[in-house]
Amino acid sequence: MKKYRKRVVAGIILFGITGGLTFWGLREVNLVKPQQNSSHEVQSTSKEFTTDRASSQTQSSSGTSGTTAFSSAGQVFSTESSGGSSTAASTTATANTADSEAVPTGIQQAAASLSESADQVTYAIEYFQSGQQYTNHNRQPLIAASVIKVFVMEYVYLKGLDLNQMVGESSLGDLVSQMIQISDNQATNQIIEFIGMSTLNSYFQAAGYPDTVLEREMLDTTAQRAGKENYTSIPDVMTFLQRLYDHQGEAPYGAMLQIMMGQRVRTKIPAKLNAAIPVANKTGELAGVENDIGIVFADHPFAIAVLSNGVSDSGAMREAIGNLASAATQ
Repeated sequence: MKKYRKRVVAGIILFGITGGLTFWGLREVNLVKPQQNSSHEVQSTSKEFTTDRASSQTQSSSGTSGTTAFSSAGQVFSTESSGGSSTAASTTATANTADSEAVPTGIQQAAASLSESADQVTYAIEYFQSGQQYTNHNRQPLIAASVIKVFVMEYVYLKGLDLNQMVGESSLGDLVSQMIQISDNQATNQIIEFIGMSTLNSYFQAAGYPDTVLEREMLDTTAQRAGKENYTSIPDVMTFLQRLYDHQGEAPYGAMLQIMMGQRVRTKIPAKLNAAIPVANKTGELAGVENDIGIVFADHPFAIAVLSNGVSDSGAMREAIGNLASAATQ
């Protein structure tokens, strides 16, 4: 009997130990599962926060390849430095806030007013010494009007054509001066016919002006009605102006610069500047088109270009271009 009791007691003890171990094992399983779920929730929350932060940074820097952006009159304008570009990862709200103060108020206001009188506007200002730029980043090719004449002039000079050669009743050199300084369309057409339109277009592409194309001669209304136009873009004209400035002390760029400084059409870029400030510019006008590009030799020299198509008020657009150039000199 005693042996039987001992066996019963031993069984009870063994059962109790086994049950206890099973109980604690179940508790351990239940404890691990909540920890696993909790860990999964933390990872999801952390991932969502990271995504939101990256999205916020991207939004704060969208539209800028430089330091800051501002919007006015439905357009995005920005400043940038040619010395480098910022990305969503490196741009911070602090930098944007600080740099926005560096955008001159006059330039902001003048840039905003450009779009009030035209359907399409693209512009840029670049200071040669600092590399600072102000632009609306519109790279779209627009109708060039007479601005395309500077590229024709460049061909004549860089190809070393004989300026004394007679083309009709005038020398080639005289025709170039008339083409630029008084925007003589007949002189331009004589040069185009002398060189050849296809030759000029091939040169534009080879010279690094991919958006510049000559599809018709000046005043060719038949070609216009057929949908043919002459085009250029802000990147192309700014490339031209940069080359002109960089090589101003060299032939033949110095001669081209002097011709442009003799510009007689001064209704836009030079209109509101001090007469003592030298300006080398070339305008372009057609029905619904008001363009002007040039170099302003102010204390801090800069290139400026405005191309506008679909202009509803030519007088207002010319004044806006003048205001932009004036603000850029401040």
